[in-house]
Amino acid sequence: EQDAIKIDGFRDENRTFGGCKCYKANIKGVRCAIIRPDRTSYSPMLIEIIAPVNLRKSLGVTDGDEVEVRLE
Repeated sequence: EQDAIKIDGFRDENRTFGGCKCYKANIKGVRCAIIRPDRTSYSPMLIEIIAPVNLRKSLGVTDGDEVEVRLE
């Protein structure tokens, strides 16, 4: 298993934010990260991806399109 980057949860004056694990990834040459929250109500089959660019625009994809995500 790839080493995860662990981000600890924190609290501000109004709410609590849970921690998560991040995994470096790549989609069609765009570096990104898969985020796995420690606490979630979403299915384990669903992943959340963050990137420094708008992936939908950069890759020309819309909801329901399939993309290959590669772990780095």
